[in-house]
Amino acid sequence: MQSGDELLLIRSLAPGERLHVIEGFRAGRMKRLARGVYYPTWNFRGLRLNQRSVLTSGAQGASGRHLVGRSAAAMWAYPHMLLSTTFRPEVRGRTTKYADGRNIPDTHMTTTPFEGIEVTLTTPAVTVIDVARWHGLYEAVRLGDILARKGKLTRADLAEAVAARSNFANIERARTAAMLVNDRSESPRESDVKVSLYLNNIKGFEQQVTITNYRGVSIARLDFLNREHSVGIEYDGRGKTWGQYGLSAEEAANNELSRQRDLECEGIFVVRVTNYTYTNDDWLAQLRRALKVNHGREFPADRCLPYTKGSPTF
Repeated sequence: MQSGDELLLIRSLAPGERLHVIEGFRAGRMKRLARGVYYPTWNFRGLRLNQRSVLTSGAQGASGRHLVGRSAAAMWAYPHMLLSTTFRPEVRGRTTKYADGRNIPDTHMTTTPFEGIEVTLTTPAVTVIDVARWHGLYEAVRLGDILARKGKLTRADLAEAVAARSNFANIERARTAAMLVNDRSESPRESDVKVSLYLNNIKGFEQQVTITNYRGVSIARLDFLNREHSVGIEYDGRGKTWGQYGLSAEEAANNELSRQRDLECEGIFVVRVTNYTYTNDDWLAQLRRALKVNHGREFPADRCLPYTKGSPTF
């Protein structure tokens, strides 16, 4: 999506160019995304629904509105797409035909470029907190984990943001989101799994734990491990089964089977999560069964290597 290159701001154009854009709008060749901001209609139709929402959010920022909630999240996470569906832009202040207004103070604002256009929006941490308050844990933790891995967010930032919104609605849910966010989730689905574990009161899992054999040789790094019961969780994204990092689909699948056998030989019960088993909750039933079967079979602490790639701020 080459959005900023084609966003046209009327105020930045010469009189003749403005007239050309207005004529294009009247003829259907240009689409108005915000007050004074236009985009080629044909290009807009070629975007996916979530891309349209991100672009429209950027247009609101380009028009001078202050972005909050999902729109601020879209800017901070870009080019990552947090949502797979369309959403209404969210801005500070009044609601218009183009965006939903939110009544929040004009504080904790900053600026960031969106495809070359400077927009004003809530800070990364406050955006996470507001998304949690308005849209729930899953969206907020997805966003927070992405920003933490990008180095745009620290634990201290989140604590400050929670304090800034302490008298606002749904702040307890925001506190939970701040607690769950870290820099260890390597995909949005791993963030979702982490939230699901919390909501289902399944405790004891640590993210990104490297397992070694008795000689100290690394076997695999698990997405999640419960050491007390030797149960691991692995999210099988397309890369693990369809190939990534230059591997063919067959090589990737064989590598995963080899890792699975090695982990099982060490006594670790691995529950594999796919998009299908996640959406119908089959993985939770499998996980509870694994915890019951392996109950009390503690994995040696000296054969678990701590996560070291992350920032010390988490």
